[in-house]
Order: sequence, then structure tokens, then C-alpha cells
Amino acid sequence: MNKKIFGITIVIMFAALLVTPVLAAPKGQKVPITIHFSNQVQTLTDEKITGNVIHRVADVTYDIAIDVDGVLNYYTGTAVALRNILVVPREVGVDLVIKDDYVFMIDGGTFEGSAVIVLKGYIAPTATSPPDYERGKAHALLQGTDAFDGQTINAGHHWLPFGPITWTGYLLK
Repeated sequence: MNKKIFGITIVIMFAALLVTPVLAAPKGQKVPITIHFSNQVQTLTDEKITGNVIHRVADVTYDIAIDVDGVLNYYTGTAVALRNILVVPREVGVDLVIKDDYVFMIDGGTFEGSAVIVLKGYIAPTATSPPDYERGKAHALLQGTDAFDGQTINAGHHWLPFGPITWTGYLLK
């Protein structure tokens, strides 16, 4: 008799664990966003070379405009990042693996977090030509503070050719 009660209890607990995540409702509201980056300034602060691989650290700033779906005005501000860069040579150009620790400073608060960016076939700018790459991808997760406390930005893009830096994703309110 005790074995039956124990078995039934285990089955009920297992069923409850399976059903619970399905019953849980999301607490936030997903709102589509687009983040436009412009006016990049990058200052190299450290560089180490290991064989033919280069490790760089840089400070980066951008002007940003965040278009939140349903809001008439853009949020504008500055994105500041501590950038760790791994430079891997190729026959033409290099591959870059970048980890940015970001602070998006916007009136009323900030969004803080990190991004991972991969650029394939990057060719550095010269006096006569802008930078170029075959394709790049990025993903960022940022948490809000102050006026944006409790909000999260999840944005980036999958493989795209060289062009203006624009991330899409959502703001979780």
C-alpha cells in the first residue's frame, strides 16, 4: 500500500513539474525596436600579439537613436563600450571577434550589458576607402536602470554585408 501511495505521489509531482512552465504567463510586454548607431570613435588602449593573432582593447563611443515601435520620438543618446577584439588573419582581410561591454546613456537612465560581434573578411579603412567586410553579425542583451529599470533590450542582427550599423530586436517592458 505504501509503495502505491509513494508511486502515485511521484507521478503527480512529475506531472506538476511538466505542466507548470506551460501555465506560467510572461510578465513583460515585447515591443519591437531598431537601434541606429552613428559617429563611431574608437581609441585603442592595449594591444598584444601572439603569433599571427592580435588581441586588442579599445574604448568606443557611438551616437545612438532607438526607435521603439509605437513611440513617436526616438530615444537618443550615447553608447560607450569597453571593446575586446580578437583579430585573426585571413588571405584577404581579417576575421574579428569582438566583445563589447556597453552602457547606453539616454535621458532618464541607461541600458547596460554586453554584445558579441563577429566580422568576416574585415578590411581596415585607408585614407581613400572606408572599412569593409564580407558579412557581420551581432547580438546584445542590455538591462535598464533608473527610468528604464526592469526593462531589457535584446537586439542585434544575423549575417549582413557591410553597411550602416543597425540592430533590430525587442524591448521587454
